[in-house]
Amino acid sequence: MGALGVAKGIGLGLTALSGVGAAVGLNSYGKDRRKDLVRQGPDEFGDYDLQLGDRLFVDTDSLEDTSNKVKMDKAKKDGRVRSAQRMDPSLQLLNGMSAEDFLDTYASDIRELNLNETIEADRKRSEAAYDNPQLKNERMVRERRYYDDRRDLQQSRLDLLNQQIRADRREDRRFNEQMERLDRQDRRKAISSMGGGLAALAAAFAL
Repeated sequence: MGALGVAKGIGLGLTALSGVGAAVGLNSYGKDRRKDLVRQGPDEFGDYDLQLGDRLFVDTDSLEDTSNKVKMDKAKKDGRVRSAQRMDPSLQLLNGMSAEDFLDTYASDIRELNLNETIEADRKRSEAAYDNPQLKNERMVRERRYYDDRRDLQQSRLDLLNQQIRADRREDRRFNEQMERLDRQDRRKAISSMGGGLAALAAAFAL
């Protein structure tokens, strides 16, 4: 092969390499552009911001499916979503749901789940506290003190009642004794008066 043939061969090789490089570059552009479009997402009307030539290098028909998959994959990793699904596996991520969509859709269910979980946690803490040896001993001491206080109060009331009964009995005795004294005095006065009357009568007859 002469020098001219070698030159032509080199030229064809460079052209081929240039074509391959261009193809690789366009392919890379297509992937990067697709990621950008998925990352940006559609506008409020569901349309993507497609630039001139995007349809040549990007499979625009599958953008929505890819965008929905990306949102769902991110939502699956969201701690709030995982926590809600751990409490209730029936709360499923639907097609194209973001984490915020999930939390908004199941807001009332999640509130109820959180409330039930709080109640259950409180119940377990209460049971643990009730069975705790130290707390159980303290509870027994408090109960014993309570019943001792009630017993002391009842005894005080009983003592007070007994004192009142004894006071009433003493008052009754004093009253009865006083009545007996008055009765005796009245009898003595009556007898004395009767004796005086008889004496006067006897004196009258003596005259």
